[in-house]
Amino acid sequence: MRVRALSLAIATAASLAAAAPACAEAGQEPFRLLRGLQALQGRVAAGDDKAQKAQPELLRAIGRSIAAASEAAWEDPRNVRAVLLYALSGGGPEPLRRLKARGTDRIPPALLEGAIAFTEGRNEAARKALAGIDPLALPAGTGGHIALVKAMVEEAADPAAADRLLDVARLLSPGTLIEEAALRRQAVLASGRGDYDRFAFLSGQYFRRFRHSAYAPAFLPQFAAAVVGFEFPMIASAERPIVSIIAGLDTGTRRALYLAIARAAAISGKADHAILTADRAAALSGPGTAERARADLYAAAVLIATEAYDLGIGKLAGVDAALLGSADRDLLRAATALSARLREWPADAPAGALPAEGQGPDPDLAVRGKKAVAEADALLASLQ
Repeated sequence: MRVRALSLAIATAASLAAAAPACAEAGQEPFRLLRGLQALQGRVAAGDDKAQKAQPELLRAIGRSIAAASEAAWEDPRNVRAVLLYALSGGGPEPLRRLKARGTDRIPPALLEGAIAFTEGRNEAARKALAGIDPLALPAGTGGHIALVKAMVEEAADPAAADRLLDVARLLSPGTLIEEAALRRQAVLASGRGDYDRFAFLSGQYFRRFRHSAYAPAFLPQFAAAVVGFEFPMIASAERPIVSIIAGLDTGTRRALYLAIARAAAISGKADHAILTADRAAALSGPGTAERARADLYAAAVLIATEAYDLGIGKLAGVDAALLGSADRDLLRAATALSARLREWPADAPAGALPAEGQGPDPDLAVRGKKAVAEADALLASLQ
């Protein structure tokens, strides 16, 4: 029955989005449309592309419904909360300003001021206004959203407080985009303070439950950068949590994670990270695929700066640029340029400059080699 009810809610939300002008003209109350939006957002968190595409039109429908609502509608606290959540979901500050001008005792003044400041991008003003607002004292559907907003404006000043608020957001809004966003932000906060175990736990929760979310691709680079920032044994040992977490995911997700880590490691010059994860991604990729081309590129980008230069050159030569995205084509060009510089004999080197057997390398050539590597590092850094 629960699945059927959810399916009905999604169908209703989709039909409301398709018939948005009619809904507003028919006087559909804002809170009813907001319920449809929340159901739709649940499907976005689950990876439903149709729900993602329907969301903007439903937001516009809610905006029209709010503008057309009668004065009597604002006696219903559900409609007032709908305005608040609509604004915080991307509807912008204007409905909140009109609500403030009309006057209402359905929302605490500090909450209304903080929400207006947040939607206007005035985070410090929002932080001050919301300081005394307890999300746990609000209705659950509102409290989770406010906890997330408070966490977002607290992150810079008090990361520990932000982390606690994100816990509250997850508690009050399980299975929603609120929880999805909270998990992503908490994982990043944990990595920032070097808390590997908590980072692994939160990331594992995220990828097990929200790996198909429309926002998961944006989290991948953050996750990869965090993993690369930890010491190499953290991902090399099968006993480490992050390794067992990745191993328990489906093949496509494992491959995507290994590729993201390998790319971040290659650009950061973390050879061990890049080679290990690129090899694991390659093992999960078929020959001639874009994923295999990416895995070979990331491994080659670091191998050419090691004693396995020839192996790296071979991998570079085998990468089909047509299979790569634009950013990875830039990386391929950078790696190819570096490979040429590393084995390039200086044009002004005197004849017979090769060192005699048993002698050390020419100091001048060593300096040139370091310079070439430094130039390549700068080029690779520009790709981040």
